[in-house]
Amino acid sequence: MAKKLETNEVIIFTDGACSKNPGPGGWAYLIYFVEKDLLFEAGGHEPASTNNKMEIEAAIQALDFLTQKEGAFRVRIQADSKYLIDGITQWIKGWKAKNWIKSDGAAVQNQEHWKRLEEKVSAISKNSQIEWSYVPAHSGIGCNERVDEVAVAFSKGNPIAFFSGSAQAVGLDPVGDCAPSAKAKKISPQYLSFIEGKLETHTTWAECENRVRGKANAKFKKVVTEAERTAVLSKWGLNKI
Repeated sequence: MAKKLETNEVIIFTDGACSKNPGPGGWAYLIYFVEKDLLFEAGGHEPASTNNKMEIEAAIQALDFLTQKEGAFRVRIQADSKYLIDGITQWIKGWKAKNWIKSDGAAVQNQEHWKRLEEKVSAISKNSQIEWSYVPAHSGIGCNERVDEVAVAFSKGNPIAFFSGSAQAVGLDPVGDCAPSAKAKKISPQYLSFIEGKLETHTTWAECENRVRGKANAKFKKVVTEAERTAVLSKWGLNKI
């Protein structure tokens, strides 16, 4: 009998950098398993590359890491490169249909990187879902700033130590840093509180605050989409994603 797979939410932040463009390059990813509250990072260096190649490479490496894990996942990839996101979600179909020739007759740049990325996406998509979201660069989004820091360090030949373990332990909030999904189902703002194994949903912060104030180990969170609610409940161990 085939093993039944559970679908778990995974949040990935990726970034690429070049000291010059072209020039020495660096890539980085941060991958967060929501249900288990486990975060992993990785980065790498290329002696001669471009910024766009490194953006794609970061996504390739992140998905390669995920293919080594058992299970089905709902993957949210957050990147500050519209080139990466539009390329893999929109442009690649046209490129392939025209044998990797653009409308102006020129060959598509970075073909090998795009082909490698598509292979990883296809492998993951056999039992998982992937959603790509754009996050603005250098806008104070903690996880995006972190992968930028790692990618830049590698591009300059100065690799830094990776984070590993609980996101909270290193001061990051991958769920909160997620860009709103274009497909996210909006709901009226809800305030969730969880105390001693009991969950309550409140329509106002005042109600939620009144319940959690002074209570040891109380958990609370505001959510505005179904995806956010699901992620929070999963993080609190209240349901499976």
